[in-house]
Amino acid sequence: MDELKKNILDLTYSKYLQYFTATIIAVFTYFIGLSITIFSKQIDLANISQSLAVAVVSVLFLWGAAFFLLRFKSRMNNVLSELRNL
Repeated sequence: MDELKKNILDLTYSKYLQYFTATIIAVFTYFIGLSITIFSKQIDLANISQSLAVAVVSVLFLWGAAFFLLRFKSRMNNVLSELRNL
């Protein structure tokens, strides 16, 4: 029974690790895309409305990503502590 629980916890940890890495990849992809649009001058930072729109979207995206990263990290730590208790 303990072996079955250990396998389930291992799978759960792997799932949260995949979510965690996918979120990090999404953040880096966002920064790369934002950098490309700024360097190619598709976004005019001198224009207040465009700058404000980019800032709002960036803050919302990064806040959401940080929230999920912390949540996934917490759940991964919970799974690890359960594995240690077995």
